[in-house]
Formats: sequence, structure tokens, C-alpha cells
Amino acid sequence: LGTAIREELASYDYCSNCYSGAYDFIHGDIAIRDAPDPGRRVFLTGTWSSWSTFEEMQVGDGTTYVGQVVLGETLRERFRIVVDQDSKMLTIYPTISRAGQKISVVGPDGKNKGEDWLIDGRSDGVPPGTAYRVTFDWSSIMKSIRWEPLREKVPPPVTAYEHTYWICGSLTSWRPQSMKSREEHPGVWEFSCQIPNKKGGGSFTILRDNDATQTIYPLETTTSDTSVPVMGPGDGTPMVQSFQHWQLDGALGTPTHVRLEVVDGEISVAASVGADALEAVWRSPSDKRDRYFFTGNLNGWGFTEMGQDPEAPDQYRLRFPIDQRCVAQFQIVVNRNWETRIFPPHSNAPPGQSIVLGPSPHGNGLNWTVPGLPGQVMELVLDLAAEDRMGMVLCEPCTTAVEDA
Repeated sequence: LGTAIREELASYDYCSNCYSGAYDFIHGDIAIRDAPDPGRRVFLTGTWSSWSTFEEMQVGDGTTYVGQVVLGETLRERFRIVVDQDSKMLTIYPTISRAGQKISVVGPDGKNKGEDWLIDGRSDGVPPGTAYRVTFDWSSIMKSIRWEPLREKVPPPVTAYEHTYWICGSLTSWRPQSMKSREEHPGVWEFSCQIPNKKGGGSFTILRDNDATQTIYPLETTTSDTSVPVMGPGDGTPMVQSFQHWQLDGALGTPTHVRLEVVDGEISVAASVGADALEAVWRSPSDKRDRYFFTGNLNGWGFTEMGQDPEAPDQYRLRFPIDQRCVAQFQIVVNRNWETRIFPPHSNAPPGQSIVLGPSPHGNGLNWTVPGLPGQVMELVLDLAAEDRMGMVLCEPCTTAVEDA
């Protein structure tokens, strides 16, 4: 076994997840650089085919490999890089799950535990079918990755992968069941059953390709409130009763119908209970953005939504007063979903002084801590466009008061 150290004169002001320079690998007294074998082939694999296909990347200029990812109907696709596609299935991947382009790249190795990159076309305002050029740079100095949407149209593949959608909840006795696609209505999937529970009612979420990391769910558990937006596809725990579900009312044996429609990245979920009942319809947010919530000791570990900065759309802000306990402890939760928490690497961490982890289902007890006098107003800022993940979450005293604080 060897030891990895940063290249000579490299700064240690950034954590390994944010550091983008080279590493030297020490084996005994010999230092070698991380470098590719020029004879190896690299492939893209991802959610566009439910991880079932491998598209070879072409050798580009210098030390780069170039490939394409075409966005599907949900405008969100995840991917990894596989080397040689042999029995070892060595993988190149980011150090965190659902990573962007700035996160450190590791591998090839067999240690991947679900970490991958996420291309989210919703934030770029592109339509389904948009191709992204993915450029992977594997030099002796560093590994890095970047992607950008292509302006020119890419012809659809001759045999496009047909995605499936599955419904899961008490409505299906917690066993995922496939929804039927409508050939005459592309982008529509349906499911019919009878209420199976003796006590009546039923709950459900929807999974793309029967994959819990691509769960479609409501922002909060709801019955008839159609103002609650549809979120996802993203990480979820659809088999857990406490996870957000759509909840239907009806007696045992009542006919029930659920319809999913995915068109141009817009997702709608409709449900009706009873032969002549009207449909309740829920839709994805008009801005197609995730929601971010403060949760901590000041709100009883409930959810307080952070507001999007109108002048900086990638920043979310919240002002809050310190209470009589003289300390605020908190995390940030995406879409009220405990599977997508944002948190520090250790407990009682001051914001801005350590790496930001997540969104991830981990993080129990790993909270940011902000001390202050009772009544002191603080401003929490989540900056999704921060240059490094240490500056992604900041919290500073304010000079103006919070309304109704």
C-alpha cells in the first residue's frame, strides 16, 4: 500500500473534495504521478439506460476523453466512468454523490458506493433530448471532468432505451408494481387497482426504472392539496412509511386510478378514487427547482423554507433570531426529504470552516453550530455556485431585524 500526498507546493487550505490539483503516490521511497495507461479504454454508463449500457469515450486532444450524455424525459441523468469494461469493472467517479463539475475525481478502483455525477438540464433551461458533451481529462497532473450542452441537435438513437415507471406504497402492499405506458399517449403511464387496506386509504410514490434513487414524490405528504408540488426524480425511501407519499382516501375495494405524465421535464401525477370521482392533479414546480429548508433546534427540527435570492438564483437565504439557549444547531434539507441532507463533516462545526457534505441520507448528529446572544439575528446563506464547498454554507450576524422574530 502507498500514501497519496498533494503535489509539491500545493495548498492544503482546501479539503480533498475541493482540491483539484495533482497527487503524488509514495511507494516506499519512490514517488509516482497518477497517470493513465494510454492503452486503456473508458466508457460512460448512467441512468439514461438504467446503467445497462456502456458508451465508449473517444480520445480527444492531449489527455482528454470525450463522450456524450443525452438527457431523457426528466431532464436529470447521472453517470460514472468505467475503465476497460472487464470483469474488474474499475470505476472513475467523484468523491460525493450527485456531484457537479468542481468535485474531486477519484479512481479507477472498485470502491464506488453509489457516488456519481449529476447533469441537471432543468438549471440550464434545455429541453429533453439535449446532448451534453462530457470531457474527462486524465493527465499525469490531475483528473477532472466538465460538461456543456451542445447547440446542435443530435438524432435520436435507432433503439432508444424505454424507461419504466413503478408505483410503490401501501396501495401496492409496499411492493413496487409496474405502471403501463400508453402507446397512443407518449409520456403517460397508468396504474389501476382497488384499495387493499381493511382500514381504507392508500399511499404511493413513483420510481423511475424501479430505482429508489430516482423517486418521484410530493414535497410533503398530501391527500387533496394539489398546490403541493411534485419533486424528483431523486433519492428517496419509498418503502418507508414516514417518507413523503401521496395519500388517497377510500374504503376497502374502491377502484383507484393513478396517472403519471412526463413531458418536456414537466411531471404531473393524477389520482382518482371511485368510478365517478374527479382526478386530483399535482404538478412539478414551474421553475423546476429544488426547495431548501432549514431544520434545527430553533424550529424543533421541523422545516423552514429558505428564500431564493432574486439577484443571485443559486443562493438561498434565511434570517432567524438566536433564542434563550444562545446557540443555533442546524442542517439544511432538500425538498423536506431526510434522504437529501446537507451537513458538515463533524458535530458543532462553524459554518464556512469545513467541507459541506451532501445531499445525502447520512449526517445524524452532524450539525452546524452558531452561538449568539438571545435576540441576535443571523443570516444563513446557501450558495450552490460557491467556488469551493467550504464557502457553500455561511452564517453571519445581521444588522436588521427579522419580521415577527
